[in-house]
Amino acid sequence: LMGSVAGIIAGHKILMPVVFRAYSSNFLFNEALPLLSPMFSIIAVMMSLFCTGFVALLTTRSSLRDNAATLLRPKSPKSGNRIFLERVTPVWRRLSFNNKVTARNLFRYKKRMLMTILGVAGCTALIFMGFAIRDSVGGILEKQYGDLFSYDTIVIFDENADPDELAEYNEALISDRRVSHVFTARFERGVVKIPDKLDQDIYIVVPESEAEFHTVNKLRDRKSKEVLTLHEGAVISEKIALSLGLNAGDRLSFKDGDGEEKSIKISGITENYSAHYMYVSTSYYEEIFGESFEPNCHYILLHEHDDKSISEFSTSMLKEDAVLSTLNTNTAAETIAELIEALNIVVLVIILASSTLAVVVLYNLTNINVSERIRELSTIMVLGFYPTEVTAYVYRETSLLTGIGILLGYLLGLLLHGFVVHALPPANVMMDPAVRPDTFVLAAGFTFTFSFIVMLIMHRRLRGVDMVEALKAIE
Repeated sequence: LMGSVAGIIAGHKILMPVVFRAYSSNFLFNEALPLLSPMFSIIAVMMSLFCTGFVALLTTRSSLRDNAATLLRPKSPKSGNRIFLERVTPVWRRLSFNNKVTARNLFRYKKRMLMTILGVAGCTALIFMGFAIRDSVGGILEKQYGDLFSYDTIVIFDENADPDELAEYNEALISDRRVSHVFTARFERGVVKIPDKLDQDIYIVVPESEAEFHTVNKLRDRKSKEVLTLHEGAVISEKIALSLGLNAGDRLSFKDGDGEEKSIKISGITENYSAHYMYVSTSYYEEIFGESFEPNCHYILLHEHDDKSISEFSTSMLKEDAVLSTLNTNTAAETIAELIEALNIVVLVIILASSTLAVVVLYNLTNINVSERIRELSTIMVLGFYPTEVTAYVYRETSLLTGIGILLGYLLGLLLHGFVVHALPPANVMMDPAVRPDTFVLAAGFTFTFSFIVMLIMHRRLRGVDMVEALKAIE
């Protein structure tokens, strides 16, 4: 109960505001932080009580079957049996004495072995997930606005404006020395209905020259890096495809800018991490929308790509009467950067919580291991083992089980990460599902470090063991 109350307070005061800020960056609320129903806190307490009570029932059930006299006597150590490894003679013969003892001890205490592996696996999975989310979040900005999108701004103009105003705008664009390249396209907004969720805006882009357009807006498969073309249908961004469960060959239904229902064939799914996009060829656009292609925007690549140059150029373009709006990559990147910063705090909380859990689990398991085997450890100390050798005697078992737990933790961590990258980001943002190799190293390093710290604590305890007292018969 005390732990549950502390957890609820920490959840409300620390974790919930952090997560709320990460999700609310694109929304406005009447309240700074909406209050949660008390029922959630009650459910959390009940779950904690059930888990601890159920474990207490399991661990005491067998002991309560014995009478008091039996329980007052010390438990005799479990007898060692031949293990499977002993039957593999070539391997067994090459093991040192200490390694043979370690192998036998592991299988002598099968329940403790299983609990240690599962405990370490759970901790490693959480640490792995935290660092993997860091990879997924950190890669969004660089890939979206450094690799996939290399233009600086989009200038949207009114194709129905007065011809003189359009001519003035085109003249200003051509004569502007800040401009490096101009790519003509059509840019529209549509709406896609997501079952049981908010409707999502989707930007419909129709490039006039597909080959040139690919130089500033890459269309490619995320896994194979294969370049996608617009000849056989529409290419949609990956997030909207995942939200609707669509694949190449399916059809996407959406509403155009006039509110009319349209259905379009999907020819490919392109890598994309921010907002939803649909890319269509000019011929397929005319077929689906029933009107001739008319450009209404320019993708602009400037000589200078700093924020100041982009903002000044956009401001000068907005002074033209034919220009309706501009979309700057630096502004969009700032929005994503704010989201990343908020999500990074969530990741930090996950890593700190999982690290604390790892220390607690490893300490408790090792402490129980030493406490239950104190007579055994005292015996080998009497036989001449130094304190360092006794600690190594226990740590060999712990480190081996920790290694096995880490491998299992990788598998669980990948499953958790796969779930989180789909559930954590807002509806119009996709995390990078890729996990960097250093995440595997960090997760294992953290877990082994915690295991080593716990053994240092246990080493101090073992040095202070009174062998005579420990070996005295309790009767």
